[in-house]
Amino acid sequence: MSEDQMRDRVRTRERILAAAEDLLSARSARELKVREVAAHAGVSASLVVQYFLSKDALVLDVGLRRMAEFSPPPPPSDPKAVVAAMLEADAANASLVREVLRQSWWWPKEAETAFQAALEPRRKALRAACPAAPSGQVEAALSAYFEGLRKCLIETKSIHDCLASMTTGVIAVLEPKTAAPEF
Repeated sequence: MSEDQMRDRVRTRERILAAAEDLLSARSARELKVREVAAHAGVSASLVVQYFLSKDALVLDVGLRRMAEFSPPPPPSDPKAVVAAMLEADAANASLVREVLRQSWWWPKEAETAFQAALEPRRKALRAACPAAPSGQVEAALSAYFEGLRKCLIETKSIHDCLASMTTGVIAVLEPKTAAPEF
């Protein structure tokens, strides 16, 4: 494949993603139709499927891109501010985040790799807010956050309704109470 063909493929893929992102800003993932994405991108529906294999894969890609756009609060920030910023970002994209978490039970290894890359800005923000926390605790805090978010979205609550309990769960992992010394 020539360099020009590769550039064309990348541009076509980006046009499809931009069209899906645009349409998903006005409707839920369930309402999205591959034919609408194709028409919006100026390509055929079969080309959309060729690039993404399924509507679920396309929505997952858009959701992961949105999650990767997370902007942490400026340093110095505390863990509560980071969790609040994460929730604010996820609330703005609630239907996409719900779809990403729904698919997380069965996605392939490549999607897990993309998910972990999308989490990197959140990971860095938590590390900056808790520099003394070992990396294992930061990973456990992210897991606690997403388990809380998954539960919140499954119960179809507003993400803001879950702020207090999720913040408490993440802080408990990042700043565990130290046991009193035994005498």
